[in-house]
Parts: sequence; structure tokens; C-alpha cells
Amino acid sequence: KHQHCHLYHQSPRAYQFCQCISTLPSISSLRRWLCNIEVRPGFPPEIFELLKDRVVGMTERDTLCGVFFDEMSLRASPSYNITEDSVEGFEDFGSLGKTSRPANHALVFMVRGLMGKWKQPVGYFLSWDCTTADKLQTLLNECLQKVKAIGLQPEAVVCDPRPKQYSTLLQHGCDRRPSFLRPRGNQDLLHA
Repeated sequence: KHQHCHLYHQSPRAYQFCQCISTLPSISSLRRWLCNIEVRPGFPPEIFELLKDRVVGMTERDTLCGVFFDEMSLRASPSYNITEDSVEGFEDFGSLGKTSRPANHALVFMVRGLMGKWKQPVGYFLSWDCTTADKLQTLLNECLQKVKAIGLQPEAVVCDPRPKQYSTLLQHGCDRRPSFLRPRGNQDLLHA
């Protein structure tokens, strides 16, 4: 399935041509399979596997990317999930743990090509109140490690200019410039 998705994402026209000369799943089957991937708070390995398959066919120029993150407020409304027999909507930081406080904020991480036309959400987290700078720092480091591990080259980290985000970037070794943040002593990243 991963190889079929990879071929389809590389070139939908080539995939349609290959369907004529070979037995491949229909495009609607691929979409249905992708819709059935259950995404929980955290950085789902399935997303990185799909992205890794896509990176294989990219040029080095297309692997240059930016990591974007943003936090937005939500209405706290826990709900019952019948299929999982569980109540959802509480604070959940994936591998960093859960609490029983209702979530009223979502933090989303996205990776986007700087030279190529592609983007992919790679993780989300639910929190009560804004995410602390320490947790944000830990999550950003985890995201950067996972992005590098699949062959992408993160060149920028982009976020809103809020105090906690700025604090996180300062902890990451950045100093403030008029229009962007540059790393101090960490030449492999440019934080914007």
C-alpha cells in the first residue's frame, strides 16, 4: 500500500497509466486506506512512513523544508468514542503523557517544502491552557529529529511570535534579528 501511495503522490497520471497495464488499487481505494489511518495525539509513525516513501523520490533541493507549529484554542468538550470505548478530549501530549484536564488548546506541527510544492501535518497535541515552553521545546526537538531521520533537511522553524514560542526558540539557541531568528552555534538550522 505504501508503494502504491508513493507512486500516486509522485505522479497521479503515471499511476493511472500503470493501472491500465497492471493490477493496482483504484485511487478511491488508496484514499479510503489513507482515511482509515487512525491519528492520535503525538507524532504518528504512519505519517512519517508515508512521508519517508515520498522523500525517496525527491531531489535534494525538494528535501529542504520548514517545520511550522501553531497553537489554537478549542472549546473544551470531551466526548465518548464508541469504537474505542473511551472518553476523548483531555490533555494529551502523546509520548509525554496524558492528564484528566479537558483540552482547550491544540498544538499542530507541519512540515512544508521550501523549494518543492508539498506540505504535511506530522503531529498534534491537546493541552489545557497554552503548552509550556519546556514541553514545546521537547516536542520541537522530537519533531526535528523525526524529520531529519526520514531524509528531510529542516532549514527553518516557523511559528507565531508569542512569548512561549520565542522562549522555546531562545532555548534552541536563537537570537532575535529584525525579521528572523538565527541559531547561535547551530549552523545546520535557520529559524524564522
